[in-house]
Amino acid sequence: MRRGVLAVLWMLLAIVAPAVVAADSAAPVAPRPLELELGGTVVRIPAPEGYVRLSERDPERLDAMRTLGSPANRVVEVLVHADDLARMQARMAPVRMVLQVQVLKRSERDVFSPRRWSKMRANLIQEMAELQRVNAGVDMATYGDDPHSVRQWMWAPNPAAIGAGGTVNLVSITRLERRVVYLVGMRDVPAQDTGVPEAQREFDAFVDATLRANP
Repeated sequence: MRRGVLAVLWMLLAIVAPAVVAADSAAPVAPRPLELELGGTVVRIPAPEGYVRLSERDPERLDAMRTLGSPANRVVEVLVHADDLARMQARMAPVRMVLQVQVLKRSERDVFSPRRWSKMRANLIQEMAELQRVNAGVDMATYGDDPHSVRQWMWAPNPAAIGAGGTVNLVSITRLERRVVYLVGMRDVPAQDTGVPEAQREFDAFVDATLRANP
């Protein structure tokens, strides 16, 4: 994987992330996962309870989000809570985390053996460290590295966020069904010191459920 993959992803997140405000608690994950076709295989994505697919409920909004991002990425699906979709359609900010499933177009069909994935994980950790070094003024960190995923968060001030806080972007580069899939979460939080860990817990519940659905 060439260096710069994460930089491209973070650039995409900065463009397409909608304004979101903190939810009271993490939504439980529904037991029946969605099925998405990625690179010639099917990946199962357990949507949190109450969440809907933009591809089914508002395909025009999904298309608009896709056009705003980097041409190197494909936004496969966006998941939002049904109540938040109504808010977005009324030009109001959603109140829960917005989730995305993304892939890199050039490697969508690549098969990642355990050995190839292990090498990619090591490269990702190195790239993340370099990204943090050259963006010293941006609050970001790698907070998870396990045999199936590498996870990072980035926080930026956002005057429109609840309590004049900021926006947390989270990404998990994840191996699912021998494909590399980027799971993304975006949420506004009232304060970095408490909001980031809370967003991590909510996002991790989604990522962990996805890993269990694709053993």
